[in-house]
Amino acid sequence: VVVFSVRGVTDDSKTNACLTEKRTLATAAEAYYAKTTPSAYPANVAALETAGLIQDATQLLGSGYSINATTGKITGTCPAP
Repeated sequence: VVVFSVRGVTDDSKTNACLTEKRTLATAAEAYYAKTTPSAYPANVAALETAGLIQDATQLLGSGYSINATTGKITGTCPAP
């Protein structure tokens, strides 16, 4: 009988999913920048949803996401493993 732990696998998948989510938001912020005239980053994640660049901001794994209006950098907190 072999017994193994999947806890580390689950923790890693949550972390990876959150990092992917941040990259997706960064891509959407860049698309928003390219789409607007004059070019500007969105004020918040909700603006990405309004612009049709993401589907549902309430379904994000992380929390407290914000977008730097000058650089477009995404910050936020991933769920605890």
